[in-house]
Amino acid sequence: MLGARVDALRAEVEEAERYARACRTAATKLQDRADALGAVSPVTGGMRSRSARINRARTRVGSACAAVDAVRTALSEVVCDLGGIARRYDRKADAARADLRAASLQLALATAGVA
Repeated sequence: MLGARVDALRAEVEEAERYARACRTAATKLQDRADALGAVSPVTGGMRSRSARINRARTRVGSACAAVDAVRTALSEVVCDLGGIARRYDRKADAARADLRAASLQLALATAGVA
């Protein structure tokens, strides 16, 4: 029975570590994308004209910049959420590791005939 508990705890630790690692990997990739979007900042100050075409183009550029900012903000929020999830799985892995140490010690004592 203790052997099964030790095996289950090992599996729990591995699963929690795997999930935390996956969250961090995804967060890093998304942060790279958000950083790349930060470089998008077209300057339309030199596009002054009475032309309706130029004014429409400036308006569309402004809208596109707002959309890029919204995407960058959303990516940053997801990165933050993934970081929180990874920390939760780290805590879960730490708790399972502590339980695993205790169960392993009990198993070793039981196997040695001490308990």
